[in-house]
Amino acid sequence: MGFFKKFMEKLNQGSLYVVDINTFKEYLEFELKFSMENNLEASAHCNIYYNGEKHQVQVWNYQASTFIDEQVKGLVVYYDEAEYKSIDQLMEEATVFETKLKDINGYFKIEVLDTDSEFLNNYKKAHPELKVEDYN
Repeated sequence: MGFFKKFMEKLNQGSLYVVDINTFKEYLEFELKFSMENNLEASAHCNIYYNGEKHQVQVWNYQASTFIDEQVKGLVVYYDEAEYKSIDQLMEEATVFETKLKDINGYFKIEVLDTDSEFLNNYKKAHPELKVEDYN
């Protein structure tokens, strides 16, 4: 029974990467730019793992919505239950383990949900020393 549970967890797991905070911000900006250029609502959807805490991040470009009442929301960055109006505001105000995101030192793990990332795949290739299993 334990093997099956672990297999299902692995099957449902997103793409894992190890990044620093600057690379994480660049990733979010890269995904947002792509969604704006292609008139897509969804930009980025991932989990941050830092010092044993897990936080979900979603970036939405509601301007691309077909629903007028959603279009007025514009850009919304969700961090767990909180909403931010920009990636910069997220970095300045959101915290993990009592530390503002912008002040995180070193590397941490992220899980990109729903797909993988061209930007992060290239980063991972350039940094083979950053192994996911070394970070929680």
